Amino acid sequence: MAWALTGEVGSGKTSVLTALSWRAQLGASVTVEVVRGRTDEPGSFATACSLCEQVAALVGRDSPLASTAGAATSRFALFTQVSEWLTKCAEELRLLLLVDDWERVDAGSKELLAFVCATMPAEAPVALVVTSRESAAPQGAACVALPKLALADVQRLVRAHDGHDDAERAQRVHERAGGNLSFTLALLPRSSDHADLPASLKKHAHAELDRLGPSSTLLVRTRGACLVPPGPSPHRQCG
Repeated sequence: MAWALTGEVGSGKTSVLTALSWRAQLGASVTVEVVRGRTDEPGSFATACSLCEQVAALVGRDSPLASTAGAATSRFALFTQVSEWLTKCAEELRLLLLVDDWERVDAGSKELLAFVCATMPAEAPVALVVTSRESAAPQGAACVALPKLALADVQRLVRAHDGHDDAERAQRVHERAGGNLSFTLALLPRSSDHADLPASLKKHAHAELDRLGPSSTLLVRTRGACLVPPGPSPHRQCG
């Protein structure tokens, strides 16, 4: 079975995934082995290989990907081998497979893991949980969307941080962060909500701009200049 924690950048997906990992290992009434896949290695089936290698080390069984990923094996045959192998491993261990940033997973691993989740017996104690933007969630996964913070949520955070209620400050933080959890937490410690933006917000803004084409970037920057309150110069105007 597969689940996808979805939400925009900074919504807390990775934090929830980490908390899930800790709870599975420390708070479960039965033993659960947690395996985290790597998404920073190049190559076909890289993420799937990293998961299977760790499971193989736990159960003492050779991973089918270790010997056949590069061989002249049909895709269906390979995927079936991995699914059957994980099913056998699950007879010895309860497995929680975690993958952060599904967008960075190689295409081969995405196909293989989707196949495994679709073909493993429903009673097999294996679960795959990934984080992703909503548009990139794995096919067939049950999506759990992390919502943006409401104004009432920010008011509670301000109260916890400052030690007292401040409706105006909460309103400003909520408007500037747009309900984004990480951006809200970055703004809370600042002495003035009108100060320069935190580095995390600047980094996110630049990353989003880099994804646009030159003409779109110019349009966004020009629009931003039009929204800046005019200073003493009479020439600071946009038509």
